[in-house]
Amino acid sequence: YYMFYTGFDDRVPGKQTVGLATSKDLFRWQRHEGNPVYEAPPWADRRADGWIDCRDSHVIKYGDGFLLFTMVSKGEGKGAIALAESKNLIEWKDLGPAVETFKEPESPRVFQHGEHFYMFISSAYGKQLLRAANPKTGPWEPVPFRWPAPGLWSGWEVVEDGNRTIFSAFEWKSFGNHIRFWDVRWKDNVPEVVY
Repeated sequence: YYMFYTGFDDRVPGKQTVGLATSKDLFRWQRHEGNPVYEAPPWADRRADGWIDCRDSHVIKYGDGFLLFTMVSKGEGKGAIALAESKNLIEWKDLGPAVETFKEPESPRVFQHGEHFYMFISSAYGKQLLRAANPKTGPWEPVPFRWPAPGLWSGWEVVEDGNRTIFSAFEWKSFGNHIRFWDVRWKDNVPEVVY
């Protein structure tokens, strides 16, 4: 099992990188000795105080390798989902932005349904559901989507079991976060959530 996580450099407050840990039983985890395995690409914004956004990685298997989608900042109020590829889950090659978007596009989640790939991104600054035929080359185009009741929904997850699709997300609340689950119907390659 491979787990990718956000790490912080104690010597530079706010500098975020992606670490890797592996496990054979999901209980005992070993950090990769070469951590971090991924850092913000050269085109990402680096603030004068040392802060570098590079978090919320999501990995998918694609072709004979893997794709890594990670939230980064571009400066001037813009964000992006950085895209990298790897053959071994350790050495990553920057492929540039998969998509440029609103500030701090948190928790990208990429999944395949049918012949298309979909990407959830959301934060306090915006929310998007995007679709592409090829997750490596794009282009990622907006998909009409009816979002849950007003609130800050993030951390989208997708489970497909046979013909059933379930979406989940958590809502940020000042008195505590909670997670919701919803059934999904598909119509013309567009998900319709049963709220």
